[in-house]
Amino acid sequence: MSKSTNNKTEPAWVRTGVCPWCGSRAIACGRCIMCGWNANMPDHDGETYESVFDKERLNAQQRRVFEVMQDGRWRTLREISETTGDGEASISARLRDFRKEKFGGFAVDRRRRGEEKRGLFEYRLDMGGGQS
Repeated sequence: MSKSTNNKTEPAWVRTGVCPWCGSRAIACGRCIMCGWNANMPDHDGETYESVFDKERLNAQQRRVFEVMQDGRWRTLREISETTGDGEASISARLRDFRKEKFGGFAVDRRRRGEEKRGLFEYRLDMGGGQS
């Protein structure tokens, strides 16, 4: 007996088996084993967070930041912002989210760039490839 599905209401990743974040065909049980994307993206945190207003926007930001950072290269918040169009404070928050298990549990590395007294940091998303 086959299960009947309505293709018009199914998300694209269900129909295609392709991860919407990294494009791999490594989705198992609604989670991409290559990049950590989760079909049931959890709610974000924070006292002022309201899912009905904020979830779609924050998940879209997270997707844009991931698309930039998945190559493992070091970037400042400004460099990420120039690519995504998102504010630096929002990008910083999304990078912190990536460290949380519910958003992939990624290692987000941080190091100083340039003269230490400037306080400029750069970040990279460690996809497990050991890039430097």
